[in-house]
Amino acid sequence: MNAPIANVDRSLIAQIVAADLEEFQSESDWIEGRKMGLGASESAILFGQGYAGSSSFKLYSEKLGLIPKDDFEAKFLRIGKLMEPVLRRLFTDETGFPCYEVGENHTFRSKQHPFMTASLDGLIVDDGGLGVIELKNIHFFNRDEWSEDAGPLKYQIQLQHQLAVTGLEFGYLFGLVGGQEPYAHRINRNDEFISKALVPMCEKFFKLMQSQTPPEIDGSEATARALTLLHPDDDGTEVALDDRFLDLDQRLQEIKVSEKAMEAERTIVENEFRAAIGSSTFGVLPGGVKYSLKTTSKDGYYVKPQKYRSLRRKAAR
Repeated sequence: MNAPIANVDRSLIAQIVAADLEEFQSESDWIEGRKMGLGASESAILFGQGYAGSSSFKLYSEKLGLIPKDDFEAKFLRIGKLMEPVLRRLFTDETGFPCYEVGENHTFRSKQHPFMTASLDGLIVDDGGLGVIELKNIHFFNRDEWSEDAGPLKYQIQLQHQLAVTGLEFGYLFGLVGGQEPYAHRINRNDEFISKALVPMCEKFFKLMQSQTPPEIDGSEATARALTLLHPDDDGTEVALDDRFLDLDQRLQEIKVSEKAMEAERTIVENEFRAAIGSSTFGVLPGGVKYSLKTTSKDGYYVKPQKYRSLRRKAAR
């Protein structure tokens, strides 16, 4: 059973009249329940602003249970949940505004758009009343993204999704960068984005899920990975491809010729640099740009057995 939510949190939750609160018995039940709608972090994927390794096609395949959830994402989610109490405390220390835990394994479902859900990191109260908060534990390498007034775009989309679900008017993005630099951004509800872009995008994707119609294929590594997981083995049969693939075949050959030409040109240019640098370690251009040509040694190793499928072309006889 879930730990009971404190009375003070219940009084805050009662103010969220635009959504229904769904509580789950366990984390596994909560993860399964998330498949029945689109959450805040998932809607960012639909706009091409998801986490690294995400795509609409991969999300579709995961939510329908066609492929397993990425292990790295599961680990990332677990670490984030463990950090939430610390980040809530830091937010209050930085801003002076109280930040309340909503409770584990919960989901808010929009009454107006039931296909949209949100699991909140917390609720806050500032001078403007009740708002939501999105907590992030950020690697130092992503520090520059948090120097902007509103924070990274993908997190802004997540926050707008939460505001759409809850009906609240504002929220905070709070990030701890590199374990030591806290950033807090207050963001107001954007009704134009919610009504004209966010809701239609989520509704369109959810209808694809309902009809089990895959979204368009894109060029991301995430989609390639999802396709590999969907079809790990060949069965020796033959499938007829329609006329559309005649154009795709021609285009693929053009790309390969172009790649070979660019690779050859790259090798020529790199060899020019190698010849000019010779036995030196560095070559310096006018203006200070520097090329290095260092000696690197690698130990030999054996490659572990692996299985994969290669896409190759064979000309017609």
